[in-house]
Amino acid sequence: MTEIIFITGLPRSGTKLLRDLMNRHSRISIPRIETVLFPYLVNKYGFQLDLNKKENYQMVKREIEQSTFYLNFSKHGTEFDLDSIQTNYSKINWAIVFEELLKFYGPKNYSEGIIIGDKTPGYIDHTALLLKIWPDAKFIHIVRDPRDYLCSVNQVWNKNIYRAADRWNRTILQLEQSDWLTAENLHTVYYEKLLDQPRNTLTEICQYLNIGFEESMLTLEESSEKFGAASGAREIVRSNKQKYKERLSSAEIFKIEQLVCGGARLHGYNLENPDVKPKQLSRWALMGHKYKDGLNALKFHIKNRGILEGSRYFFKLNRTNIKST
Repeated sequence: MTEIIFITGLPRSGTKLLRDLMNRHSRISIPRIETVLFPYLVNKYGFQLDLNKKENYQMVKREIEQSTFYLNFSKHGTEFDLDSIQTNYSKINWAIVFEELLKFYGPKNYSEGIIIGDKTPGYIDHTALLLKIWPDAKFIHIVRDPRDYLCSVNQVWNKNIYRAADRWNRTILQLEQSDWLTAENLHTVYYEKLLDQPRNTLTEICQYLNIGFEESMLTLEESSEKFGAASGAREIVRSNKQKYKERLSSAEIFKIEQLVCGGARLHGYNLENPDVKPKQLSRWALMGHKYKDGLNALKFHIKNRGILEGSRYFFKLNRTNIKST
């Protein structure tokens, strides 16, 4: 039986760092590019789609070949022959297609005993669907102080800090209320503890996965981060926390803590305003912030990829209905 894990958490919460440290283990193999497309394909074509019918498989194949995941690897000369799945399997389903992608694009040659996985932060909203495909899947959810999280998304993508705060709190509370996630299939990691106590944190992850801890997990082969305070670092930047105290005003912190206090208290984060009462943004405020955030995300991709490629990349990501940058 194929073992599979998913690293989830809101973007800019340490998912890349966690993936790269875990990939240093001899038995873990997670692609360095996010798949993004699994829930999109299943929701679009249906869980029961008969992939053994040639026309159905070719339709899905075309979608995969046009995905940001597939195209990003193709640019670096790595391209999976999707027709090989039809050749190698007498019966095909969603799990087989997706597993073959993860096995091929993972950094290690797949063999028995290798744990495959994926790091796509947006999958935090699709855990129920992923468990339907893989009932034995395990999730590692990394949580970061919401005040630092929203400072990071604002610094990198110019996202609105109040919408980011609202998103953080809603996601945390929705995850807590899901009855399909238990101690058996969900392990929570705290970004701050990963920085302060990497050995203990990674040992706990290995215990959750029933594998032994390896010393190599404490070092990075290359930098995990292109942006922010940890940009270019090839080691764990232990000081990359509580940056919000330098970047936010007292008034901003108060308003943010109104929006995140429910989830922050749930996960033991100390508030600067301990008696603050919960508050939500209005529907209209959220819509306005979402529109501006979308424009800023488009500008980000254009700046990094050029106007044509950046625009295509942005719209491809949004077409998958996965919340991403």
